[in-house]
Amino acid sequence: MYKALFLTAALLAPATLHAEEAPARPVGSKVVSRAIEKFIRPGYAKFHGDVVMLKTAMDDLCTTPGPTAFAEVREDFAAAVASWSAISIIRIGPIAENDRLARILTWPDPGGSATAEVKAAIAGADKALTDPKSLATRNPALQGLTALEYVLYGDGAKDLRGSGGSFRCHYGAAIAQNVQTIAEKVQQAWDDPKGFRALWTSPGPQNPIYRDRKEMLAGLVGQFSDALRLAHAASPNSPSDGGENNDAGSFPFSLSHNGFQSLAAELDGMRLLFESSKIGSLLKPSDKWIADSVSFEFRNAHDTLATLTKPGEKPLSPADRAKAQERINGILDRLSGLLTVKLARSLEMAGGTAAFERG
Repeated sequence: MYKALFLTAALLAPATLHAEEAPARPVGSKVVSRAIEKFIRPGYAKFHGDVVMLKTAMDDLCTTPGPTAFAEVREDFAAAVASWSAISIIRIGPIAENDRLARILTWPDPGGSATAEVKAAIAGADKALTDPKSLATRNPALQGLTALEYVLYGDGAKDLRGSGGSFRCHYGAAIAQNVQTIAEKVQQAWDDPKGFRALWTSPGPQNPIYRDRKEMLAGLVGQFSDALRLAHAASPNSPSDGGENNDAGSFPFSLSHNGFQSLAAELDGMRLLFESSKIGSLLKPSDKWIADSVSFEFRNAHDTLATLTKPGEKPLSPADRAKAQERINGILDRLSGLLTVKLARSLEMAGGTAAFERG
């Protein structure tokens, strides 16, 4: 299950291993340990807790449907989307097993095929989909937060406020339980001191994934690389829809109007990972400016997205929104250059993370 990760790491390091580069606790292991203890484990715990609350809210809605319960479940859904978006930047380890990423978020969805699957499932009212264990064996498109988003916001969602949405509600509750189970298993796996975290923080010749310090750190830098690439792909490019792309398959969580909040949470997650790991402390004195520039761009992103996500304020005009979106795309480009090229090269990962992306 770790074969792809091994090949990725191998591309980022020299073929030979010098003994002085792989002591029992190599330079950089504290950086990775901090990333795990201060960001990854708390992030998955937060996501798990939010999904537990979402499942409870879904159960309450199914038991006592009404406008209040409907509004509350939508609020808990938004909270789960935010905590997932923050921790979704971690794409290695337990979350990469058993198709868990796709089972939580089916995106991109070219042509809307995943949405069509959910529509058909609701129309067909297959009772097997209301059983979490049965649901977990079905198409990933039917199992996760993107499916639940359609249940709560798609055509006919307002039926959930009355008795006419019984199947839809119980299907949504099964989705919430399925995501809760996935979140719990991933959290438990990261909490296991002998699990993936032990592999990541203890590189060596016998380690099946990380043979040396460079491969260990490449695992961390690679998270920024992948997250920035996906964030750039998810960033909306047109203000014509008033800020949320009408094509739900091209912009994650746009159907529920959580798209910008999701992007903001992803970038805040990257900032927290960068700051909590203190990976900038490994830079040579002459390269410390890289860390300062990264921090500046994350603050810039936070401030820019705040203009798009503040509730209760007058929406930006289409022209101002377009400018804000253009700034976000520029920030993502600059962060990509800083983290996946300049930081990687300063840490002596030959070629930056280009090899990582090709792997």
